[in-house]
Amino acid sequence: MVPIKSLFAKRGFPLSLDAFKACGASYSQFGEDMIVASLFDKESPCGYYLDLGCYHPLRWSNTYHFYRRGWSGLSVDASGAFQGLWKKHRPRDIHWVYAVTPTSLHYVSDYVESEEFPATNYCQVASGNQAEFLNQNKKTKMKSLSISELSERWPFPSKPSIVTTDLEGLDFEIWKSFPFAVFEPKVLILENHDINLSESLSSHMQDNGYELYGQSGPSLIYHLRKWN
Repeated sequence: MVPIKSLFAKRGFPLSLDAFKACGASYSQFGEDMIVASLFDKESPCGYYLDLGCYHPLRWSNTYHFYRRGWSGLSVDASGAFQGLWKKHRPRDIHWVYAVTPTSLHYVSDYVESEEFPATNYCQVASGNQAEFLNQNKKTKMKSLSISELSERWPFPSKPSIVTTDLEGLDFEIWKSFPFAVFEPKVLILENHDINLSESLSSHMQDNGYELYGQSGPSLIYHLRKWN
């Protein structure tokens, strides 16, 4: 039988009081939450977050670290597979099952849900004539909500300090339509798998008052320049 202490050590758990005080628990896939945590003092008041493409309430979550610190927020995902787990593990959060679209003129044209790798569920949207055709013929039953509609329905008394998106290819389209003036989040976490979009993405974020703070894996972390 493997000693319990050895199992804890292999997982990096603190084995002394001093180590415990210095430790921060990360739940993100690439440690993004620890980078963001460095921007928020542990003694500062709890805030709110918006988690789009939130997936699982604990596994690979960019916001669970903050939930454990007393924060709460809105989580949105096109799949309802983990809806029960969100209610169980994160009762302070509000969880919605929607596909988030760039604008109200976009319509969900395809949604691929993977039972084996649900974190890679893929949602494709259409606009213009194709969207009108899909809407009239009800080709999909997927509920959708545009990012501007979501901002109008924001259910908390204060704006989200952290916004994180993991929308499997739709991230940049969402950020191009993001209501920065309404939400004005302090920190943004987004995925970018397309190197060809990097320059356009960086320019768009700078135009809206954000600068790159760090990167981990495919995740880019921006912070508001005027935030003190």
